[in-house]
Amino acid sequence: MKHTKSILMAAAAALSIASASAQEVIYITGATAFRSAANNTLYSLYSNNLLASSGSSTSDSGAIALYFTNCTLTNNAVVDIAVTWTGSEGGMQTVASGTNNKRVPFYDKAKLASNGVTSVTTGLAAPDTALMTAGTLTSLQKGIIGCADSFQASSRFQGGKKASDGATYSSLTVAAVGVVPYSIIASRGYTNTFPDRNMTLNNMWNILTASTGMTGEKISGNTNHTSVKLFGVGRNIDSGTRVITLANLKAGIADQVVQWRVSASNGVATNMVKHPATTINGIATALGEGGETSGGTVAGYMTNVITGSTVISGASRGSQTNYLVGYVSVADITSARRTAGLVPLKFNGVEGRCYDNATFTTLDAGYTNITTGAYPFWGYEFVTYDNAVASVNAKAFANNFINLIKTFDSTNSIIAPNIKLTDMKVTRTVDGGNQ
Repeated sequence: MKHTKSILMAAAAALSIASASAQEVIYITGATAFRSAANNTLYSLYSNNLLASSGSSTSDSGAIALYFTNCTLTNNAVVDIAVTWTGSEGGMQTVASGTNNKRVPFYDKAKLASNGVTSVTTGLAAPDTALMTAGTLTSLQKGIIGCADSFQASSRFQGGKKASDGATYSSLTVAAVGVVPYSIIASRGYTNTFPDRNMTLNNMWNILTASTGMTGEKISGNTNHTSVKLFGVGRNIDSGTRVITLANLKAGIADQVVQWRVSASNGVATNMVKHPATTINGIATALGEGGETSGGTVAGYMTNVITGSTVISGASRGSQTNYLVGYVSVADITSARRTAGLVPLKFNGVEGRCYDNATFTTLDAGYTNITTGAYPFWGYEFVTYDNAVASVNAKAFANNFINLIKTFDSTNSIIAPNIKLTDMKVTRTVDGGNQ
């Protein structure tokens, strides 16, 4: 009996020592539209500490998941940093969840090691941000620092209020660090029918709520375009881009939309269906209300044409031609996608930061339109954390992270096409509000 007791005491002591010496991990999550700025900030700090990445290289700003080891903070503490970009709303939910402990998948250091990842490795399978489940390389953890595209007051997970999933969420410490421009976009060939590229607020809302697509004469005023159909595509309810879009269209975050999922091959849409009903972040969505997990997917749709052989389930095809219309952050409007046919549109007659400058190495007309308030389709980037939950080390990291992102110049390739806060001549207190 004494021998057994001694063994148990020794095991407990060993466990206590291991637990005490376990290195803290700071979990960062949130908006995919934010990831290039955030990832590159992390690379600038800890490129030599990178262990694992879902990206194609050790400096891939588009990586969905990263893991850094033995990172020295400004307070001289040493921590690990795990990153998964789930979407702005998913990030807001987990960071604000308090004792509800809503969790999302991050790379797990022990699982990485057991699968042979002991030195820097890229191209790993990304965490499952659609189902939010643990995997071979990942475990479920509560996000500690969030990156959001919208005010918490615009979110489904507002501080001190019960959300649609039945849980009550904490009010977060929130710091604006930059401005993200957004754009309405259309599919290949759009200017053949609508050469002015203009999209009004009302027409965009009508496209996104049309159950069988909207006819083109409502855009052009030309009765010959009644045979042209436009179908809306966009992001799911996890997306801050969707929040900002609805706010700028003067709609509520929970307002019903109808969005299409597109299958394509060799530049041609082969099949279109309304997004099926599903549940995201514990909130049910109806038929058509869903959307894509990535702005890159929406932008990629725009490089395709809809032909007479495209199967459109639940709606008739326009006999003349058809187009897709969607919304993305400007970062998703790459030169390659524009070359392949994506068409950036004006918003209420004003050019955004996406049409006449592919690299954003100079301050283009769209930059001036945004900073002066002429182009309203933009939102703030926020870094958030729960002051009651975040550790001393997490707060030290967050404050340094905030200050670094703020310093990036609007023309710097690291954060372009995002815009520096101090360049803005206008401000907002609510998403989509007066400037």
